[in-house]
Amino acid sequence: MSARAQVKNAEADFQKKISDYIKQEFTLKSYYYNDEYKAYIVKGTIIHCDEQVNVEASIKDDKLTPSYWYITDKEFKMKWRALPDITLSKDVVFSDPCYNRDDGWLITVLHNMKPGEWKVRANIDTISAWGERCNSIELVHSAFAEETSFAWAKKALLPVDSGIISVIDDLFYRREKGSIEDFESSQEAKDKFGDKCYLLSKSFCDIFRVKGESVGVVASSGVGDGEYPLHVAESSGEVIAAKIMLF
Repeated sequence: MSARAQVKNAEADFQKKISDYIKQEFTLKSYYYNDEYKAYIVKGTIIHCDEQVNVEASIKDDKLTPSYWYITDKEFKMKWRALPDITLSKDVVFSDPCYNRDDGWLITVLHNMKPGEWKVRANIDTISAWGERCNSIELVHSAFAEETSFAWAKKALLPVDSGIISVIDDLFYRREKGSIEDFESSQEAKDKFGDKCYLLSKSFCDIFRVKGESVGVVASSGVGDGEYPLHVAESSGEVIAAKIMLF
């Protein structure tokens, strides 16, 4: 077999392997061998949200089996799921729900949220070998729901240790009947709060309710523990939109 034929066979084989791995048609553009990882790095494209996006994947050279893939584009369309509206006051906690009030910098409390009804949506999508995940959460005050773009500014990094992220009105974050002291002194209250957040995160992203009132949102944190950026947009000194990027 000629060298050209061998290359063509390898390209066809790599294209099929990645297509099978991603479970959709993959068009190979290039590949090279990485000595450090002992794997072929394969680059190509797929169709995602009706648009062509660039993908990188790896094929281990021992058994020529794919080991990862991800969309490499910095910007691309994502699949969004609308959730029910929530009601927030001006004080809102952005945090892994396992953190208590004494954990200082580990939790972020914003005191200038615009009070009222907020629209919530989550990106639940497969954009890498991690599979279907919650990749982003976005909240927009209902008064600005028709806005198509915002002047986003990075506000904080949100540490995660339990694989869960939450956005909850301060009045209901780790409180028992409004009291922080009563909550922290009650193991039953702490267990109930933790179990509730865990169950909500199992559906990737869901609404946190207290006595039927929607006062927050809880989600599984993208690819697990780590630090995730919180961006906000403001108008007249109030936060009118917030998003957490989880990938």
